[in-house]
Parts: sequence; structure tokens; C-alpha cells
Amino acid sequence: MDASATTATEAWAEPGLDAALEMVVGLARVVEQVHTADDLVPALRDAARLAATGLGFGSVTVNIARPLLDDFLVVVSEGPTVEQDELLGTAVPSRLMDVLLQPRFEREGCYFILAGELDWDAEFDAPMFTPDIPPSSDPRRWDADDALVLPLRARDGELLGIMWLDEPLDGLRPSTAQLRLASIIGRHAAHAIEEATAVLREHEHHLALRHLLATSLIQHNGDVGEVLQGVCAAVHDALAFERVSLTLSESSGMVAPRAAVGWSADELAASPSPEALEGLLTSAQLRGGCYLLQREADGPPAAPRAWNEHLLLVPLYPTDGPLLGMLSVDAPSDGLLPDEDRLRALRLFADQAATAVGLANRHHELHRLARRDPLTGLGNRVAFTEELGRRLGDGAPVALVACDIDHFKAINDRDGHLAGDEALRTVARELRAGLRHGDLGFRLGGDEFCVLLVGADDAAALATSIRLGDRLARRGLSASFGVATALPGDAIETVLARADAELYRAKGRAR
Repeated sequence: MDASATTATEAWAEPGLDAALEMVVGLARVVEQVHTADDLVPALRDAARLAATGLGFGSVTVNIARPLLDDFLVVVSEGPTVEQDELLGTAVPSRLMDVLLQPRFEREGCYFILAGELDWDAEFDAPMFTPDIPPSSDPRRWDADDALVLPLRARDGELLGIMWLDEPLDGLRPSTAQLRLASIIGRHAAHAIEEATAVLREHEHHLALRHLLATSLIQHNGDVGEVLQGVCAAVHDALAFERVSLTLSESSGMVAPRAAVGWSADELAASPSPEALEGLLTSAQLRGGCYLLQREADGPPAAPRAWNEHLLLVPLYPTDGPLLGMLSVDAPSDGLLPDEDRLRALRLFADQAATAVGLANRHHELHRLARRDPLTGLGNRVAFTEELGRRLGDGAPVALVACDIDHFKAINDRDGHLAGDEALRTVARELRAGLRHGDLGFRLGGDEFCVLLVGADDAAALATSIRLGDRLARRGLSASFGVATALPGDAIETVLARADAELYRAKGRAR
């Protein structure tokens, strides 16, 4: 583009101490005014004006990096012409940064490109401002093809943006002092960009911490399904992934092992199992405790940092043991591959889920042990009472077969308690082997057993008792049985008392 010629004035003078301090204070304010992402462009505009005023330039442009689009967008463009304003919203491809920021152009931390050192038409195919400055044979004077570029780098060296300076008010090329001051201004402008990014990250960090605390509270007060759904919601809200699912493996022992946000029921049903996904993981994909996989992508290559048919998997493992499940995330809202902070946060959420599953498993195991007879492995009296109460509450037909080993005390007295224990284990084995599918056996205490038959009448219960008696006889054991069928309105104690009464009559006959 062309612009009107700049009128030369007095040569730029290096600012004195007071002026330098005033500029430092102004640059500090530029950084301090960044509290949200919306504050970034106004802050960069202030930095650009400070640069133009302090360095004596009439035109200034600022581009900031857009990793998703792999380019640098013009967000500030100030100067005396309409053409300068038209640069706003245009972009420079990232690949052209290597053209501008060549080591041979580096001067005092800036990149000063003299006319003739770069073929702009052939090597820089992007919109740019070219002032209308007549050529001069004086090597001190600014040429229309000169360019002064300030790199805006993060503390780790990442290029966050660039600032272009053009049309020096004195018409002269910058001195060493100007270049040094320009480098300082560039660093402060870069700090403003870093501050805006840090504000967003801190917001995300605090949001993640709040969700972690919330899921920790649920973990100790709610069921595992609620925790898993809370983890998915937290990853969606705090870490800004649109699609999150958490699936437990079969080895986890959990029922209905799935929670999700952003996935349809059909998509979830068609998704691979955690065990199948675990088989895809390799150490080369490991980042921050997570595994980043890339599926085959269609279309043109995406920007290097763009999310492009990727899938992020976080396996859930206990302290030791097999895979508990898999946390799967997709579609980050910013369209970018996650940084290390986000990956670490994701790992923390996965650990929350793994802890919840581990606690649920331990609770389930304790619950099971509290209702299990340790000698025979059958349900104990607590389990029997709960199961019978539930069946009576359902109103389904229920029959009981009470069982007692004949002359059990004699076995203990004659052969010892180890023989008595083995007799009890034998009864338990025969109960398991001789029952129909759905029937349940329990040891109520001592040598007393009981079988709960769902959907059975007196005849079926009597047939079961005969069958069990025959099986025990083949093992050298004699037992007495009592049969009772639950009647409408029966309580647990009522139906059990009828079965016990029948049992004692049978034992009397056996004696």
C-alpha cells in the first residue's frame, strides 16, 4: 500500500533519566491493566503508542499468534493513513516468521531489515504497509523497504507476536539506543500477552480446583456413579472439553460403568471397551500422565498445535492391579492441543475417578464380607434376613428349606472340630451344587442352614429338601429338613419360625 510521505523533523534524541522512568512506568501500567482476555488488545494498543512516541515512529502494527490457524493476526494498526487501518484483521502465516526473524537481521534484540536485504514481493506473500518515502542515497535515511520488527516472546522463548515500526518521524534509520529501547518495549508488550494468558489459565486452574473439591466431597458422600458423572462434568466445565466419557472395565466390578457429557447414547454404545483402548497406548503417546492419540485425518494438514482427529485417553489404575477404566476426552473448545497444565489437571480428575472406584470396591467388599460366612462362603444370617425381607416385600412366592446336620456334636466330639468344619463346608458345597438357578443358600449359625427358593411352592420346596438330603447322604452326612412357604402378610420371623418348627419335628423323628 502507499501512504503520504513523512516529513522529517529533528533527529530522535535518547530520552533522559526522567523520560526513561516515565516510559518504564507507562509500560508497567500496560501489563497491570490486563485482568481478562478482553483487556489484551487495549493494552497492546497502549504499548504500541508508547513505542511510537518513545521511539519517534509514525506507524506501528501489532500481530499476535493464533495457534489454531497457524498465523499472526493484526490486532493493532496505527498510523497517519487509511491504508494503515486496513491492515486490521489481516494475518501473516506463521511460516513467514522465519523470513522476518532471520539471525542476519538481528540487532540489539530487534530485527532490522534494510532495503535490498529481502525481496518482499517474492519472499513475503502477506499484507503489509509500505509508506510513500522517496528513495535517498544517504545510508542514514529510512527507506520505504526498511522494516523494524520487535519479536514479542514469552519467557520460555515462544513467539507470542510481533510489533512492526515504520515511518520514523525524523526520517532516519534507528540508532543503537533506539533499538535497545525498542527491545525493552517489545519485552513489556510480550509480558502483557503472557499476563492475559496467565489470567485465563489461573481462571481455569481455580475452576478445576473447585471441581476437584466438589468431586472429593461427592466421593465420600455419594455413590460411584455420581462421582464419575461429576468428574465428566468437571472436565467439560473446567478444562473446556466438549466431549468427555468415563468407562469402567469389567475387572472394576462396577455395574453400569459409564458416565459421559457431550456423547450420544449410540456413540457411547459403539465406543471401544477400556481394555481395547488400553491396547492402543504406547509410551511415545504419553504426555503428562495422559495418552494423546491421533486418528487418520482427512483434508489439508492442520496447524501444528491444532486438535485434528486427536483423542486424549487417561487410564484409571489402582495402586496396584489391573485397569479400572478409561477417561476419554475430545473436542477442546479452543481447538488446540492441551498444554502441560491442562494435561496434569486432567490426570488429577482421572485419579479422582480411580479413587472413587477403589473406595466403592472396598465398600462393596466390606459389605460382602459382613454378609458372608467366612467358613463356608455362604451368606450369613444378616444376608438371609435382608434377602428374605426384600423378597417378601416384592410379594413374590417364596419358600424356605431349613437344614440341620444330624448328630453334629458327635462329629465334633468324636473326630474333632476340624472334622466338624469340613462337614459344614461339605453341606455348603452340596447346597450350591443342588440348587436351581436363582435359589440361594445361607448358613444361619452353628450347623443350621437355610435355602431360599424364589417362586417355589410346598411341593417344590419338599423336592429340594429330598434332593439335598440324598446328596448329603452320598457324602456320609445325615441332615434334617423343615419346609415352609411364605403366606400373604408373613413377616421374616413368621415364615422362618414355621420352617424351624418343621425342622425340629424332623429331627425328633430322626432321633
